[in-house]
Amino acid sequence: MSISKNQRILITGGTGVLGAYIVNQLLESGYTNIEIFTRSGPKPTLDFIDHPHVEFTVGNVTELYPLTDSIERADYVIHAAAVVSFDPSLFKTMHEVNVGGTANVMNIASTTNVKKVIHVSSIAALSRNETGGKISEESKWINSKYNSYYGITKYLAEQEVWRSYYEGLSMAIVNPSLILGSGDWEQSSLQIFKRAYDGLPFYPKGGTGLVDVRDVSRFIISLMESSIEGERYLLSAGNMSYKEIFTKLCDAMQRKSPQKAVSSWMLDIFWRLEWFRSFITRKSPLITKESVKSTSHQSIYDNSKSLTFEDFKYRDLNDSISEFGKKYAEYRSQN
Repeated sequence: MSISKNQRILITGGTGVLGAYIVNQLLESGYTNIEIFTRSGPKPTLDFIDHPHVEFTVGNVTELYPLTDSIERADYVIHAAAVVSFDPSLFKTMHEVNVGGTANVMNIASTTNVKKVIHVSSIAALSRNETGGKISEESKWINSKYNSYYGITKYLAEQEVWRSYYEGLSMAIVNPSLILGSGDWEQSSLQIFKRAYDGLPFYPKGGTGLVDVRDVSRFIISLMESSIEGERYLLSAGNMSYKEIFTKLCDAMQRKSPQKAVSSWMLDIFWRLEWFRSFITRKSPLITKESVKSTSHQSIYDNSKSLTFEDFKYRDLNDSISEFGKKYAEYRSQN
């Protein structure tokens, strides 16, 4: 299915790491009518801040205005706005934005001429359990201590998307794994570069799926352009242990890699000390009980369904880690 390049594409969260890549790729593909809905406004570092084919609207997805006006103008919506955190104290905020904000987007889109919504979810919305094993799009949600508060909100957000689909809205969902990219290095998954660069004496025992941000943005745009609806796709180029991830990152940055696995009792001490530091300083904790549970867990993500979509192929993870690791090292040497 072809889409006219002057169709209006609305991207919520378009100034985030993934959102910015989506916008750049839309521009490279020839799209000429792009609106970015963002809470923080345009950032000076964005390549497209003064681009004639890009318009910025400042607003919050938790509020109906100006969100309603933006969606009413749109032909297609890519909903990428979300709060990502392992800090349990932000659960209320995550629920308001991730669940309430998604409900707003879907409810408004259902009453307008929007042709399709692509919802950016997360592998965190695919339930994990103590025994591990393969996780796919077909995995059923299970209430488990291994589910983060963030994961709970993303799962509930997906329910809003499915509700709208059964009410007649065309939509599709993507569940990216840990996203590797460059840009605002303080945002979400990119903080892993800082941790590797600053030095880690120990590595977590778990593992996860990873994917290049360019693959995620490419998949999202292709899915938007396709006739497929009512489907979701787990996006992961492969699975790695955290030991392997940090070793490869440190090699790319020419930093010393962690040599020992961190024990459970040490992690329990670390997150409690970090909680106390956060309580005293009023700053967000670097390590939480939830992040400890997440990185201690070995999860295997099955990407086979995504590979059936237009014969999609992922970039080599080793190349992505090396490329972005070198970019971060260059960034740190200049800042």
